[in-house]
Amino acid sequence: MRVAGVRSVNLLCRTARRLGPEIANPSRLPAVVASHVRSCLRCQADAVRYRRLRRELGSLADRIEAAPPFLLTGVEQAISAQLASSAGSRQHAHLAATIAGTAAAAASAVAVAMWRRARAAV
Repeated sequence: MRVAGVRSVNLLCRTARRLGPEIANPSRLPAVVASHVRSCLRCQADAVRYRRLRRELGSLADRIEAAPPFLLTGVEQAISAQLASSAGSRQHAHLAATIAGTAAAAASAVAVAMWRRARAAV
C-alpha cells in the first residue's frame, strides 16, 4: 500500500538536492521547496552541511598555504606536455584547460585535507 504524499516528498527532496548549496539559504529558495526543507529532516541536514562547508571555506579565505612542490611540478609538466603535443589545435587547448582545472581542483582538495589534518592535530 502506498501513501499518497510519499512520492511528492521524494520529488521535493530531489529538487532540494539539485539546488545544491542554495539549499543553505532558505530566503532564496522557491516557497514550496523552502516549506519542504523546514519539514524534512534529511533536507535540513543537507542544508546544515552546506552551511558548515561555507563557514569552513570562508575561514580559509584569509589563509595562504603553499602547495606542495611535487604537486606544482606535476601540474606544470602535464600542462607543458599537453600544450607541446597539441600544436595549436583548439580542441587540444580545451583539453589542456580541462586538465589544468582538474589539477587545480585536486590541489585545492589536497590543501583542504592538509589544513583539516593540521587543525585536528591542534
